[in-house]
Amino acid sequence: MPVLFMNKIYVSVPDGTVLTFLPPDHAPELVRFGIGGVWFETSEDVVKCIPDSFFATYLASPMNSSSKQEASPAVKELTLSGPEFASAELFPLVFDFMCRKRDDSRSVLRTVGLNPKQSLALDAIESFLFPCTEPLGTDRAECATGPRYAINPATGRVQLAMLPAYQSMGMGHVAVKGGDFIYHEHSALCKDPRFVKLVLDYKRCKRSLDDAMVARLNEDYSLVQTPITRGVIKHCEIREVERGEEFVIVAEEDSGTYYLDVLTEADGGLEWTVV
Repeated sequence: MPVLFMNKIYVSVPDGTVLTFLPPDHAPELVRFGIGGVWFETSEDVVKCIPDSFFATYLASPMNSSSKQEASPAVKELTLSGPEFASAELFPLVFDFMCRKRDDSRSVLRTVGLNPKQSLALDAIESFLFPCTEPLGTDRAECATGPRYAINPATGRVQLAMLPAYQSMGMGHVAVKGGDFIYHEHSALCKDPRFVKLVLDYKRCKRSLDDAMVARLNEDYSLVQTPITRGVIKHCEIREVERGEEFVIVAEEDSGTYYLDVLTEADGGLEWTVV
C-alpha cells in the first residue's frame, strides 16, 4: 500500500486512491496525475499557475513524455513514471503547495518539519518539478517554491549568519564588540545565502569583501542607517540548523543588550497554541 506524509503523520492508502486538491473557486477542467500508485487530482488552473513547472509543461504537451494519457469524460488522467515519481509519499506537500501558490505568490513548498531523508528526497522532487531562477552575479535568489538556504556541504545543515549584538546607550545604540551593527529588524538577512557566503568567505580568507554583493544586499534590504560593513561581517556568527527542522530567528533583549537567537521546534519555540 502506498504511504503518504500528510500533516506530519504517515497515512497508508489502497492502490488507486484519489486525493483531490482544489481551491474553492477552481476551474472546471480537472486533471489527475498517477504517482506511486496514487492519483493526485487538481484543476488545470492550479497546474498552470507555475507556467514552467514540469506539470504545466507536461499537461500542455503530454505526447513529449513516455507516460501514458487516458481520457475520461470527467477528468484527464496522466500516469507518470521515472525515479521522481516512484513514491507518492511527499506529493501531498507538492499539490497542497500548488493550490496555495495559485492564490498567493508568496507561498512556499516547505511548511512542516521533515526528517533529513525526506528533506533530500524533496530537494530532488523540487529540482525536477519546478523552475528555479538561481542568481547570476548579484541578483536576488528566487525560485518558484520559496527561498533557498546556504547548505554546509560537510554537515548537510542549513547555515545562518547571525547579526552582531548591540546595546542601547543613551540616545543611540552601539555594537557590543565594537565595529558596526545592523538593526535586528533586518534579521531576514541572516538566512540569505548571499550574505552567509560573504561571512563565510571573510572568516575563511580575511580578504576584501565582494563590494558589488555588499551594495546589492544593502539595496535589497534598505540598509541605510546601518549598512553592511566589514565591522558587521567580522562579528557575525555562523549557526547551523538540521535540514527539515522548523526554526525561527528571534530578537531578544537582556539588560540593554539586543541579540538574535535561533529557536527550533526541539527548543519548544514553535509550539502552536490551539484555542
